[in-house]
Amino acid sequence: MPWPYALLHGVVAGVLGGVAFLAGRGRPRVARAIAAGILAAGVPLQALLAAHPWALARATGWADVVFFAEAWLHLAAVLLAAGVQAQPAERPGVRRRTAALGAVAVGLAAATLPWRAPADLGLGAGFVDPDGVVRQSLHTTCAPAAAATLVRALAVDPRATERDLAAHCLTDLRLGTSELGLYRGLRLAAPDREVEVLKLDLAGLRALGRPALLVVRLERTRARDPALFATLRDECGWIEDVPHAVVWFGAAPARAGEATGYAVIGDPSAGLERWRFDHLAALWTGVALTVRGG
Repeated sequence: MPWPYALLHGVVAGVLGGVAFLAGRGRPRVARAIAAGILAAGVPLQALLAAHPWALARATGWADVVFFAEAWLHLAAVLLAAGVQAQPAERPGVRRRTAALGAVAVGLAAATLPWRAPADLGLGAGFVDPDGVVRQSLHTTCAPAAAATLVRALAVDPRATERDLAAHCLTDLRLGTSELGLYRGLRLAAPDREVEVLKLDLAGLRALGRPALLVVRLERTRARDPALFATLRDECGWIEDVPHAVVWFGAAPARAGEATGYAVIGDPSAGLERWRFDHLAALWTGVALTVRGG
């Protein structure tokens, strides 16, 4: 996390907590209403954003929208302040216990934030293969490598590297890249262009007419055919429920002896590949990111 993010999170949490404290001071009903509002609306909304981050990116278009998806610390600070003021002043023991419980919530919320050092401190120059696919250096850097491949393929930045995009994406070298971190990376890599987050089916993807970054994952809910699931897991090497990022380059026509064509995929872990469309359909989450304009 860049230090301005960390500082801003602290400032926002402190300001909101202070406002809640002053609003509820001597007015326990107001304090209880604030706490109830956080629990009834704030927490569910934050959970919804965590479950559907792409909706926030599409709605705002902000590069730093990832900041607003990490509001647990702010909510916990308000809940702490309001919870303390909601307790009767003549019962200091209850207030102390409420404060202790709220402090634990604030600590847990702070622990969810990515406080670690920027990814570019641990990455080298990277490697671009002869097909133009930026190869990932670590198993956690597929997203910035795929993002660098995409902006190169679209001529947004022909010199983009895994290291550059990892820094833009706020990639954690142990945990990987969040969805909104990936969006941030593409927005910063293409500041004068539009980054689109699309929900498509295979027909829509084939009609897109440009490279796109795809989020893929082996899940039983999509690969419902047991034989196909086993093939992807045992023969193709996919690990169940582990997300990966690749770049769609388009469809390749069928070769002699082939019944159908293939998807041309730039995989940062393997290079340029031809994927069967039933394999792609079973792996792809339906999210595609691309860049337009310029």
